[in-house]
Amino acid sequence: MSVAAAVEQDPRSTRLRALRLPHKNALRVEALESIWLEDDCEKTYLIKGIFGWNETSAWIAPPGGMKSALLASAAISVALGRPWFGRKASETPVGVVYFALERADLVKRRLIAHRRKLGLEDKPIPIVVIGGMLDMMNPSTVPIVVEAVQRAEAYFTQLEGCNCAGFLIFDTLAKMIAAGGVMKTAPRTKARFSPIFSGSRTSFTACTSP
Repeated sequence: MSVAAAVEQDPRSTRLRALRLPHKNALRVEALESIWLEDDCEKTYLIKGIFGWNETSAWIAPPGGMKSALLASAAISVALGRPWFGRKASETPVGVVYFALERADLVKRRLIAHRRKLGLEDKPIPIVVIGGMLDMMNPSTVPIVVEAVQRAEAYFTQLEGCNCAGFLIFDTLAKMIAAGGVMKTAPRTKARFSPIFSGSRTSFTACTSP
């Protein structure tokens, strides 16, 4: 029996052929029997067990709950490829874009303090801070954010060992929504907010209060 004939008679191949794309715009359907961790679904981290590549997370705590302080600390660890409270970070530096939508000066002071404590005042660290207000409920804001991240990435690629803007921090979620005139408790908030970041190839996290 020829190889082609053997493949033709393979029950598994026959099953999987039923899932082939009928046209280029069709949805890709994958059978579990053909998916393995060695493929592109294996999970990788910016910080082990905390921030995953290509994922979205939210840090929720009451005002004064140390959300921003923890994320400033995490930003330093990710940017330098250093452990964060005992958790392993990415082996190579990853660029961090910190959208400080409230109290940007405080965010800057925290990052400066971390830099000073580590004795890295003369070393460029792949972190940029963007202040001001963003109406993230409005899809027309997306190109503005994308352009800013692209500029940041152009800067990061000039730093040794860093080749991407891989960690976006939005602090806080309430300010992202309030700029659009929508209360953060509105039921439609999540449905309108999520599509803005669909297709992102970075790790995205936001702070919010319960």
